[in-house]
Formats: sequence, structure tokens, C-alpha cells
Amino acid sequence: MIRFFAEREAGFNAGEVAAIAHIGEISSRPVFLLQGGADTTVPPNSGQKLYDAAGEPRELWFDPKLGHVEFDTKRADEYEARVVAFFDRYLLGKGQQRLH
Repeated sequence: MIRFFAEREAGFNAGEVAAIAHIGEISSRPVFLLQGGADTTVPPNSGQKLYDAAGEPRELWFDPKLGHVEFDTKRADEYEARVVAFFDRYLLGKGQQRLH
């Protein structure tokens, strides 16, 4: 019901903007996905589905203990290190060929 009313109010079909339908189109742009196994907002397997549909380069960080958007608060140090490393690799070209 929520989706029905949200689509009606916003004037679009959520299926048309579903990430799973379009994530492959952005390849060769890097994608970093974070998914918690204790997420109750989106299905815990959604991160893997997006990862499987994405082109390279892609990374998935799955933590079975985390819920929705908890990486930056419950794994703050690791979150910072992984995000910085991702940006270093794909924006600054450190450790891999720089993407243009």
C-alpha cells in the first residue's frame, strides 16, 4: 500500500528506478555496496543481488550483524578505512589503474 500511494503521489513507477534494473548500466564506474544481514528495512540478500547485477569494478561489504545504515556508526573505523581505500583506488588510482 505504501508503494502504491508513494508512486501515485510522486507520479512514477518505482520499478522504473529500481537500482537492480539499472546498476549494470553504470559499468565501468566503480560501485561499493554495503549490506547488513540484520537489516529489517531491505532484504539482507539485496546487496548480493545488486552486486551480481553490477558490472566491474564492484565491491560488496556484507556484515551479518549489522542492520540498516549501521556501518558508519557501529563499524566506524572500518567504515572509514574501507571508504577511503575505495576512493583511493578508484578516484586517485592508488593500487589500481585509474578509471577515466
